[in-house]
Amino acid sequence: LVFDDYFYPNHIPEDSSAPDYDLWQAEAPWMAFGDWRRANVHKTVADVHALVSDLKPGLRFGISPAGIAGKKHTSAPKWGMTGCEVKGDDWQYSEIYSDPLGWLYQGTVDFISPQIYWPTTHAVAPYEPLARWWSEAANFYGRHFYASITLAPLDKRNTNSERQELLRQIGINRDSSLDGDQGTVLYSAKHLYKLASDLTKSPFGLKSLTPQVRRGSSLDPVEAPTALRLKGGVLSWHGKGNAAAPVRYAVYAFPKNLPHDELVEENGDGLRACYLLGVVYGEEFRVGSPGSYSYAVTALDGFSAESEPVFLK
Repeated sequence: LVFDDYFYPNHIPEDSSAPDYDLWQAEAPWMAFGDWRRANVHKTVADVHALVSDLKPGLRFGISPAGIAGKKHTSAPKWGMTGCEVKGDDWQYSEIYSDPLGWLYQGTVDFISPQIYWPTTHAVAPYEPLARWWSEAANFYGRHFYASITLAPLDKRNTNSERQELLRQIGINRDSSLDGDQGTVLYSAKHLYKLASDLTKSPFGLKSLTPQVRRGSSLDPVEAPTALRLKGGVLSWHGKGNAAAPVRYAVYAFPKNLPHDELVEENGDGLRACYLLGVVYGEEFRVGSPGSYSYAVTALDGFSAESEPVFLK
């Protein structure tokens, strides 16, 4: 679940002509008008997060704000974060009363997906320092960062240069990740086909699991599937999921007799993504003739916490 960056309307007055002036005076006249509006946004975001956590705990909730926030003269000092150093202005703080660092600080979003819609060569809002600052901010507050990049330039100039710029931005997102929870949001889907072949070659040539939601990390680990068997080209198992708490299953295929240290990620966190075949909700997966391959299955809960693998014997 993602909210776009629409909070208060642009350029509404901060005087007695404002439609919410009397409400501000009745509720919190000791606060600056802008601070009161930002507090209202904080409360709305917190209420939505609480609702999501109660009704559908495994659902990710995040916001896609404007690409520049947290300047030294706006909100960075308030929330203990280093200010964003690009020349571009934090207009969302004063014009639509949006303060993303507050959401991150308060833990009321699971991820932040700022709209960094400028190229790496932009004079006042270059992509790379913005992506690195947002990654640092999200990691500082224990949340995920998935930059939103725009494919709109491909609408008019579907050139190799434009495509390489977008691939460069995706690479920056991955290089900027401080915790391995890498991700990129591509907007809009109507232009995606123009970049599809470049993406499937690199950097999206392999399947991947979604990062684990931080607020679910303290829950009991999901139980691994049992009774893994292969018959008639269909891999099957027994799982612990139910309608109230659905579980997904990740299926891996790897060469037989592969050494264990080559099967797991370098940091020891699960099986290597290059061996991932797919993710399903059911308890079977068609793999065909095993040939020289062996298989493993893990369970994934709603937070994307992954169980220990069970291997086909």
